[in-house]
Amino acid sequence: MKEHGIEFLIAQYQEEQARLKVLINESMAADETLMAHYHAQALYLLNRKIQTLQTIEDRWHYEKLFLQSRIHDWEEKLDQDLPEYLRQYFNEVLQDNKAQLEKLLLAQRPKIPVGKENLFDQVLENLFARKIKNVRLFVKKSDNFYFRFSYSKDTLNVTLPNVKQLSKKDFLNEDYLEKFRLFGFSPADNGHMLTLTVSGNRNDLIKKVKTILSRIIFDVFYFVDFENESCFEYVETSQRQ
Repeated sequence: MKEHGIEFLIAQYQEEQARLKVLINESMAADETLMAHYHAQALYLLNRKIQTLQTIEDRWHYEKLFLQSRIHDWEEKLDQDLPEYLRQYFNEVLQDNKAQLEKLLLAQRPKIPVGKENLFDQVLENLFARKIKNVRLFVKKSDNFYFRFSYSKDTLNVTLPNVKQLSKKDFLNEDYLEKFRLFGFSPADNGHMLTLTVSGNRNDLIKKVKTILSRIIFDVFYFVDFENESCFEYVETSQRQ
């Protein structure tokens, strides 16, 4: 499984996609058509999310799928008994489609800067090792929208402060807050913050929290205006606060 960025989130959704397909088949086998319909609707929405992410991750994703489908069709046609002029025409189109696909496959995707591939993991591992403290993940810095992290005794605490201020700006609304609760966040400090507590070994903590935050950013906010707004801030333990 890919462990960073959009590929990580796609992998998470694909696991859920496989689970929904099993549930649909089980519901159909048990003649539970209403439940099968419910799961099918969930699968449809999930497929759209995956498609969106795949397009973000690779802008040529669907062009490649289209060309692969066309190539398959032309190859099937060429397996038939055809007049020579049609065979020649189909073969020319086939070769043209293959050349287009090869060009897209060779196209360079934007590279992740060296050292940034697993930045989230690296920061949390340094927090676990007490090399850093006061860790904040800014999602949209201009609105002071960030998560604060602390770690103690195999437990990672994630806090979303400034809830009431963000609500006044209409950055957070009641629907968004309910989705946070569904992901395990609880209100604290008279509703001024939301907190999430996750326990387990360090690898599990990173995966769980990464999954939850990725789902929030995509499911709740849909990547709204976060470009060039996100960063980590922390204090090295050898430094003064």
